[in-house]
Amino acid sequence: MFSVTPDSQDANRIRYDFNSRENYISIDNYRDEDALVAFIESTMETHLIPGLSVSIVKNNNIVWEKQFGYANIINDILVDENTMFILSSISKTITATALMQLFENGLFDLDDDIDTYLPFNVNHPDFPIMPITFRMLLTHSSGIRDNWSVMTYYDGDSELELNYYLNQYLLDLS
Repeated sequence: MFSVTPDSQDANRIRYDFNSRENYISIDNYRDEDALVAFIESTMETHLIPGLSVSIVKNNNIVWEKQFGYANIINDILVDENTMFILSSISKTITATALMQLFENGLFDLDDDIDTYLPFNVNHPDFPIMPITFRMLLTHSSGIRDNWSVMTYYDGDSELELNYYLNQYLLDLS
C-alpha cells in the first residue's frame, strides 16, 4: 500500500464513515489508464520495486490487468500473468477487504468479539480479559504477533488444515 499526499484533486473524494453501514454513496470514479500506468511506474521507480502484477476486479470479473517490471532482474525475466509472488503483507489487504464486505452485508459489527465467530477463543496476549474485536484486527491493535513456529514458508499450498493452522497460530501468542 502506498500513501499519497492529498492535493486539490482529492477535494471532491468521498469519505466513508465505516462505523455505519448506512448511507454509503456509490460513485463511478473513472480514471485514465495512461495516468494509472504512469503512477504505477513512477511508484515502482521511487520505491525500487523490481516487478509487480495488477488486477482490478469488478462484479466478479477481471476488468483490467497488467504486469510491470522484472520477476528476476539477474536473469532478465519479465513479470507475466504466470509469475508467482510470495503473499507477504498483501494478505492484510485481502483480509481487510473481505472483512469490510462482510461488515457491509451486516454479518458482524466492528466491535464484536471475534471469539463469537471462531470455534476457539483467542486471548489478547497483553490484556487477557479484553476481547479481541474486528476493529482491533483491522487497526493492528489486537496484540496478535507473528508466530513463526507455525507460519513457515510453503512452496505452494500448506499441507496444514486451515482450522489447525489458525488454532496453532492464534493460541500461542506469547
